[in-house]
Amino acid sequence: MTIPLGYCQCGCGHKTAICNRNWKRFGYVAGQPFRFIPGHNRRATRNPRVYVNRRVAGDPRGTVNEHVLVAEAALGKRLPRSAQVHHVDGNRRNNTRANLVICENQAYHLLLHVRARTVAAGGDPNIEQVCSVCGSVKPLDQFDRQRTNIGTGRTSQCKGCKARYYKVWYARHAERRKAAKEAA
Repeated sequence: MTIPLGYCQCGCGHKTAICNRNWKRFGYVAGQPFRFIPGHNRRATRNPRVYVNRRVAGDPRGTVNEHVLVAEAALGKRLPRSAQVHHVDGNRRNNTRANLVICENQAYHLLLHVRARTVAAGGDPNIEQVCSVCGSVKPLDQFDRQRTNIGTGRTSQCKGCKARYYKVWYARHAERRKAAKEAA
């Protein structure tokens, strides 16, 4: 028995398989052909926000990001599980050795991003940080300490922005509480 097939709507002319169940999230209907072959509905233009992948023959990982392969070649062995690779210029498609930094863990990787953001804003990353709300460079003492922040150990918003946020939040919360009392 042959299964009737539809054609991929990306224009490649290849046939697609029949969906075996309803999957509302993706728009699949049981008994109907898939609209696209997996991977064919992606944009043809190169997106700098997407990593370059390479298929490695004989590697149990199968497809590996190119920047990981370049970092492993420079290191001479596979990267540890917790290691991450940082792109210095922020371009995920620039996988030259000079552009990659091997980070021992996510905390160090995030710290590099925070410091790069501070330098790009014209500050000194040793004594200043950029507020994630107002975007201005402020001294480190303007940020509360936060043990759970694995990058810098400080909050991402300055004390002034944090105070304004909570002031608005408390006012909104008081209005809701007042409305609930009147409704009851």
